[in-house]
Amino acid sequence: MLRNSEKMNKVRFMTTFHAQIKDRTDLAHRAAEEAPFIASLMGGSLTPAAYLDYLKALAPIYLRMEELFQRHASLPPLSYFDHRALDRSAHIEADINYLEKHLTDRHQLRPLLSTERYLGLLSDNISPARLSAHHYIRYLGDLSGGQAIARLVSRHYLIPKDALNFYNFEAIGDVVFYKKRYRDFLNLIPFTEIEIKEFLDEVQTLYSLSRDIFLELGQLHNSEVIVS
Repeated sequence: MLRNSEKMNKVRFMTTFHAQIKDRTDLAHRAAEEAPFIASLMGGSLTPAAYLDYLKALAPIYLRMEELFQRHASLPPLSYFDHRALDRSAHIEADINYLEKHLTDRHQLRPLLSTERYLGLLSDNISPARLSAHHYIRYLGDLSGGQAIARLVSRHYLIPKDALNFYNFEAIGDVVFYKKRYRDFLNLIPFTEIEIKEFLDEVQTLYSLSRDIFLELGQLHNSEVIVS
């Protein structure tokens, strides 16, 4: 029989880093995914203008984030993942321009306080481990739940393909294979204990900030809910 300490070491050894991330952040992740704005957007009870504002709230985050990725692309652990085909900022901008040109029932979105708080994490002196957490949260999310968002907003609000560049990852090939390879790399990176803590703390914070963005958008669009 293994002693308790030996059992704990064995479990720790068998647990992948990605599994640790999911275990540590599961509640925060679900809270973000289940925010009423996202549920309403994906359920078809909002308007195309709500999707436009969703893009506008995220656009400055991707722009700032990708500037930092390019600047620190050679630093581990980010160097394992840096891939220009993942960049989204230009795609988001193209979607925003298309929708602004074709939507009449829209309003000028003021900068969200939650977006500003999110941007506050993306400082010039952010550690590589924390910056890698941003890479993981945004892109792996876009490759997963983001694909469902694209399908549903296209179906519910008749958003055309020309305005769904954000979630088009044709340039990386098989999305399922890419996600698996991403997680494999994540599990193999020789993170230090400090880097692991930084990464996990940042992921937890980012899920909370994402939920704050959705809550703020929900306040703005609560009156626009479509009653069927």
